[in-house]
Amino acid sequence: MKKITFLLLAMMAFVFASAQDAEINQIAEGEQTQDSIKEMRSRLYGPFTINQQGDKVYFSQGNLQYQASTDTWRFAEHQWDFVGDDTDGNVFENDVKCNNALTSNTYDGWIDVFGWGTGQNPTFTGCTYDDIDKYREYHEWGDNKIINGIDHNWRSLTSMEWYYLLMRNRNIKTIKVSYVNVDLQGIQGVILLPDTWNNENYQLSNNSNINLSISDWYRYFESHGAVFMPVTHKRECNTMQKPKGNGDWGTNYWSSSQRDDYFGLDNHGMQLQKFYGLMVRLVTDLK
Repeated sequence: MKKITFLLLAMMAFVFASAQDAEINQIAEGEQTQDSIKEMRSRLYGPFTINQQGDKVYFSQGNLQYQASTDTWRFAEHQWDFVGDDTDGNVFENDVKCNNALTSNTYDGWIDVFGWGTGQNPTFTGCTYDDIDKYREYHEWGDNKIINGIDHNWRSLTSMEWYYLLMRNRNIKTIKVSYVNVDLQGIQGVILLPDTWNNENYQLSNNSNINLSISDWYRYFESHGAVFMPVTHKRECNTMQKPKGNGDWGTNYWSSSQRDDYFGLDNHGMQLQKFYGLMVRLVTDLK
């Protein structure tokens, strides 16, 4: 495949305030590798416009995860990481497969699906009629200390921001990604391409299904700010529900809005019972 011409010169005009941003700036000057990308932490650096005023955000390096036994929040190490249940997922703790269905306030594994607005009580899974009132007030997940979140201010996108990003962003592609260099059958998901994306980075055909190696993902996509949001389950009470196939990607993420509170990357905003457990992908505002 042809050598990538890096298109991040415009970003280099910014004065980066944090040590991480300085590292990103340094890496962007040369050809990026899997190792150099893995050294970056916290946020990706591809900007996404979220409203008509031109405000932009960066996405976190991966989905949000929580460990109840230590009261610890973190971002997934890789964008394609997800917990799932006992049958799939690729997140382990002490060589034990993590499982969202085991969510409790003492669970020593990691979870990555949460009831709406449960930033203050992430293991709450109540789904009876009496529990509904406990979801009325939104508590931002990004207000918590995230161990690999550095010093960025994290938040969830609003419903309107999700809508603008997904419906107005012409760079969005729905792509099947198979990471052939790891012990997985294949991970499906959605790739979001940032404002700075240039089609010369990688020629995407009209066919939405492509296969990528990990090295190609880092070289042609993540090194240019692309975001990968994996397909996974949603939780109802303590029961995990798998995606049903075509038309039901399972890429459902909470927004911070009371109405149209979640966004499916395939169906763009619907109302859902707030006791469902969905994934959370945080952003930080570009200042």
